[in-house]
Amino acid sequence: MAQILIGNLPPDVSLDDLRTMLIELGVPKLGEITMAEGAERTAALVTIDLPDVDVGAISRQLEGHLWRERQLRCAHSTLGWGN
Repeated sequence: MAQILIGNLPPDVSLDDLRTMLIELGVPKLGEITMAEGAERTAALVTIDLPDVDVGAISRQLEGHLWRERQLRCAHSTLGWGN
């Protein structure tokens, strides 16, 4: 299992919105999605049940993807938030 950190999300995005977008883009084996807390949720940590090398490739493909008039930032991450 590995993680990606997705940034520059619209402030009104929900977990369901993000999960739907990732599924529509063909991201397989999605796990937990944790949104950054605060007045404006601008980032999410997404767990994907794939080896690091595959998750790195997914991250590179999501980097710069235009979604809801925002260019997403994405990085393969080894960090976790409060778990």
